Amino acid sequence: DKALTATAALIDKQDVSLCGNYRFSFQGSIATYSAAKITYRWERSDGVTSPEQVISAEKPGMYAVTEAWDLGGSYAGWVRLHVLSPADVSSNQAPFTLTQMCK
Repeated sequence: DKALTATAALIDKQDVSLCGNYRFSFQGSIATYSAAKITYRWERSDGVTSPEQVISAEKPGMYAVTEAWDLGGSYAGWVRLHVLSPADVSSNQAPFTLTQMCK
């Protein structure tokens, strides 16, 4: 059995008051208990997804992954790590907010 677990977290601060685009960086971890080819993507609460990516895990262990999105305007939502194979596993939803007060 290729049991997996996944977690996601925001790397930088939650609330920003800048004008223009701001880069939000996320870090995730995927734990596998056997060797596996792991396919995953990042998903955002507004329906945006990252391209699928692959990790060739040659042994059991924890594998770190990152993602960044540039957003502008005001936004409140979440991002999660979704492992598609060898098992369908989703991480927690990591919330983030962007508040911009531009003139």
